[in-house]
Amino acid sequence: MSSSYCTRDDIETIYGEDNVAVFANLDKTSSAGTVTARIASWIAEASEAMEEMGRPLGFQIPFVTDAGTVPESIVKMTARLAGIIGYEAFGLDGFSPEGKPNHKYWYQRQQVRQFWRDIENGSRVLVALKG
Repeated sequence: MSSSYCTRDDIETIYGEDNVAVFANLDKTSSAGTVTARIASWIAEASEAMEEMGRPLGFQIPFVTDAGTVPESIVKMTARLAGIIGYEAFGLDGFSPEGKPNHKYWYQRQQVRQFWRDIENGSRVLVALKG
């Protein structure tokens, strides 16, 4: 079971409170409990994905610093990914000429991928325990 590396507030900071509420209310009639559960599922999925990307690079799971806190970059990247999961579940509205998803938030997913590439190639350092 994965740790949760971000909160709804973290997602809302990136995507906006109103946008997150719209993404999470897929049928426009969901109860507050359903919306909350849906957002929690995005966080769980994004957190698991972050662990899957960090594990092969030798990071201790769950991600923690030597002070026992979650690195801020992990919080932010997990929130970016969670928002994308929610947005894509709400429905895609754009595709590239090759037929690949290419919506207005696509660059957020690219930022997460670049984050891990930069750590792998040494141009970025993730201050987290290895193990």
